[in-house]
Amino acid sequence: MPGVIASYYTNDAQDDYVPFGTNHIVGAERSWFARHGEELVDTMAEPSGADVVGLLASDVTYGVIGDHGGHSKLIQEIPMVFYGPGVGSKDPNTRMRLVDVLPTILETMGINYDQAELDGEAVKLPKP
Repeated sequence: MPGVIASYYTNDAQDDYVPFGTNHIVGAERSWFARHGEELVDTMAEPSGADVVGLLASDVTYGVIGDHGGHSKLIQEIPMVFYGPGVGSKDPNTRMRLVDVLPTILETMGINYDQAELDGEAVKLPKP
């Protein structure tokens, strides 16, 4: 498929993606892919997930910024704002993933949960 930089398929247990191959990647895109590509793909690994996944180059899209697709920095780095009681106004400029939102909210609200059941980790928010 045009614009695919890497492809993966699920293992027999369907709990991990196995790299199938990559195409030519250079510069900042290669660095981003090396640090985050596999981590983002593995977040999708489960029995109901796709059997094959293709990651697209930064200038290639089959969707829009902010949708549920893409591994590139442009698509993955979108602003997130938390507001409410117990959350301060200071900008922590903390990086987080979508899977970190639920544990962050639960922890901020003081709600107990089993960390082993979630993929993400709670991010410490500034207190008032």
